[in-house]
Amino acid sequence: MLYNPARRASSLDPALIWSAILLASIGLVMVYSASIATAEAERFTGFRAGYFLARHSIYMAIGVVITYVLGVTSAETSWRAAIARSGQSMREWIDDATAKAVEVSRDNAEIQESLRARRGADPELLQERMFAFGLECVLDGFAARVGS
Repeated sequence: MLYNPARRASSLDPALIWSAILLASIGLVMVYSASIATAEAERFTGFRAGYFLARHSIYMAIGVVITYVLGVTSAETSWRAAIARSGQSMREWIDDATAKAVEVSRDNAEIQESLRARRGADPELLQERMFAFGLECVLDGFAARVGS
């Protein structure tokens, strides 16, 4: 992909995400095609052809949730370590970063409004809310796929 300065910067790499989805899908197809005959012939599977497919899908869903939790935890740990190395309190660090963000975004009223709305908010509470929102999004996606 060519560099495009107009493209919005994101911490997510679309190529990496699509590669992971593709590999997981191929793995799911491989598990199903390799286990269909065994699942139909075994009593412990209830003679259901999709037994191992369903089981593997559940393991993949659990893996996605664990990956999300570990990713958020490692990012937060790095963030807290950077604050500790700065010699400032979390509140001071956030106030300095917010002031710089407001200065940089002076041409974008939407970003400035968002920054003003967060000014003075408890950083711990914001972190908890963002984590809970992200986890809800992941779980809602699974619920929509399962159809419950």
